[in-house]
Amino acid sequence: MAFRRQLVHEAVVWNGRRALSLSNGAVGLTLLLDGGHFVDFRRMNDGPAGINVIWEAPYRTMDPAAFTSELESAYGPNGVGRFLSGYTGHALALDYFGPAPQSNPDLPLHGEIASAPWDILKVDEALKSLTACFTAEAPVRKLRLQRDIHLVTSEHVAYVRESVSNLTDETRPLHWVEHAAFGEPMLDPEQSVVALPGSKMQTWPLAYDHGRALLADNFESEWPLSKTRDEEVIDISQPFPRAQTGFVVAVKLDEARDLGYVAVLNWRLGLAAGYLFRRADFPWVAIWEENQARDGAPWSGRTRVRGLEFGSTPMPLGLNHPLVSAPLFGTPTFMTLAPGETRSAAYAMFIAQVPTHWRSITDIATCNGAIVIRFGKESVHLAATALQEFGLL
Repeated sequence: MAFRRQLVHEAVVWNGRRALSLSNGAVGLTLLLDGGHFVDFRRMNDGPAGINVIWEAPYRTMDPAAFTSELESAYGPNGVGRFLSGYTGHALALDYFGPAPQSNPDLPLHGEIASAPWDILKVDEALKSLTACFTAEAPVRKLRLQRDIHLVTSEHVAYVRESVSNLTDETRPLHWVEHAAFGEPMLDPEQSVVALPGSKMQTWPLAYDHGRALLADNFESEWPLSKTRDEEVIDISQPFPRAQTGFVVAVKLDEARDLGYVAVLNWRLGLAAGYLFRRADFPWVAIWEENQARDGAPWSGRTRVRGLEFGSTPMPLGLNHPLVSAPLFGTPTFMTLAPGETRSAAYAMFIAQVPTHWRSITDIATCNGAIVIRFGKESVHLAATALQEFGLL
């Protein structure tokens, strides 16, 4: 029998774009080298029919560096179009979450890093693990990012550590949000649910796309119940409840927990996928749902996506909006970086097979080198031997 390597890294072309693919025999993970987005995460042992659990844009994307004003009709104007031209999957919103600051209005939506070229620093392959290191810079706003991705042979987990450096001589506010997104086939209104340990939440203070908001503006409640514009109580853990609508809501994670998580469960597929992280690093989840509400480019009335965007900041309002300039529900809405300071944070991405009779996820925790996913008294354990190394125990 021919020997099959479990640890593999290779340069690939993903939908016409430069990327690096990593695998450990159990999962495969692909990252774009322009923008740094995670675009494909799947179980390898499910064969060629293995499902990409990350959302894929239904429109053609391109490298943001190639975006010009002639392409605004296809992707949107200026900095918004530059970001959307390259956006798919899980992006990193860094520096600011939302529109560019007033001092640099032409910069991309969600910060320069998510529209910048990423360089591969090195790839180290050991006997049972693989680590790939990347770097990117924000040349105008003067930030530097390093991302290290670590895979261990046969584990259904990818570990990620990110470090952000302030290259200026001034203390600066910082938004740091992992703009993770899920869509079909993982998310389906009839056979899936999202899960996170939420507490208080507040809906978007601005009208969603020309009055197509599902939820009432500026409404405070407790996760997962909110209120629609027509006064109906709705459980927003259920995805895509009403077509031609969308919403944004900020969810504060339970402050009694050391670890936070966001996850999706599809019981027909028998799959759960998500992220585990320290609540001290990322105390907020911004939930964004676009359910065929936006007719304009590039959405074109056909996009169905649910963002579970865990980070330091509750909503994509930029650096100057009053809602993210002071604590909300007693919790900070941004972090700061001192001159020359570097800060790091880590998270784990996972995919698990779960029983098809599960209808929710009631908790996700870590125990003895494993990620434990629970539904009532039942649990599934995923081997995760590098949790301690990444500060996730």
